[in-house]
Amino acid sequence: MNGLGKYKRTLKFLNNLEENSRIDIKDLKQIEELKAKLKHTGYKLRTLELTRIVFFIFLYSSVVSAFTSFIPGSEIVTGKLIKLGSILGTTISLVIVGVASKAISTYMLDLNMVTSTLISIYTKHTKHVRRSTIRTKEK
Repeated sequence: MNGLGKYKRTLKFLNNLEENSRIDIKDLKQIEELKAKLKHTGYKLRTLELTRIVFFIFLYSSVVSAFTSFIPGSEIVTGKLIKLGSILGTTISLVIVGVASKAISTYMLDLNMVTSTLISIYTKHTKHVRRSTIRTKEK
């Protein structure tokens, strides 16, 4: 998923804006601080999304093991799924998925705020800002 994530798309858009704008020296320090915040927010988003995926898998394995226990002849698969699901229970997995989802939404708001601030800085010195080429196909 190279370039398809929220952070990568935002970074690509901002890099395109940065190439097309002229930045004052007085705004340079603020841009560097905002880029550091953007990098931190992107790292947190990727970490939380990976955590949520892992715990979705744990949650799925515990639910599947409960349903497959009724099927005769599936003791081998069921035994392994029960072991995987018993590492972290359904309740703990559900709580972690909920907390991670809430944190992801908070960090997405942070990403949007930092990005909008950077966009306003980049565009205030540019007379003709054209739409970014995020969705263009490479030939």
